[in-house]
Amino acid sequence: MITPQPTSNNILVTLQLMTTVPPCFHWAIFVGDPSCSTPCSGIKFHAITVGQQTETGWSYDKTGFRIDTVDFGVVVAVVIGNLKGKSVDDIDNVLKNIPMQVPAIDVEKEPRFSCRVWCREALRRLDKEGIISCSDINAMEKEVWEYGEAAADILENHKEDWKGPSLVTAHNSK
Repeated sequence: MITPQPTSNNILVTLQLMTTVPPCFHWAIFVGDPSCSTPCSGIKFHAITVGQQTETGWSYDKTGFRIDTVDFGVVVAVVIGNLKGKSVDDIDNVLKNIPMQVPAIDVEKEPRFSCRVWCREALRRLDKEGIISCSDINAMEKEVWEYGEAAADILENHKEDWKGPSLVTAHNSK
């Protein structure tokens, strides 16, 4: 069970744990489904390496998802904003057109495309459309990394202290 519980209006960045040493995560955007009885059910938007691929080997995916299921390995969910009258389709329309390549603004920083690089661009576009307010993508990424690394450390070194995934509110996005 994720604690505290998100609301169906929250827009989240989720990290699914892939390895604890070194910490490695699958990054995604998640929006709860208002028609479900639990806000932990919703839609995950992300870049994947399976399915219909592009020349980079990545493709966009929008899929139903539960952030509170142990099988899917979500270790942290970070509230980056709220729907504020927008819908899942509005989010999808912004995110589905992100090219599966390192954005020009990140070429000096990023040697290759990844789900994290896609998520950085997703934050930029959601900010540009006024869906979230995130003026410093680097600070937001660093903040999310810190939450994920703390969770990975607990799972690697203090598993008995693991209480499940946590929901935190971002300091660098609204």
